[in-house]
Amino acid sequence: MNGGNLLILNTQPYQSGSRWIADAACGTDGAAPKAANTSGKGKPAR
Repeated sequence: MNGGNLLILNTQPYQSGSRWIADAACGTDGAAPKAANTSGKGKPAR
């Protein structure tokens, strides 16, 4: 499942012309997914 059930606003929404703009990110209130590479080997995800 992509996305989340929370919307975290980084700034207040503002109006630019006839459009409303907000800087935000999605989040979930559940446990974080487990990392694929927990052995400490390999390249970091980018």
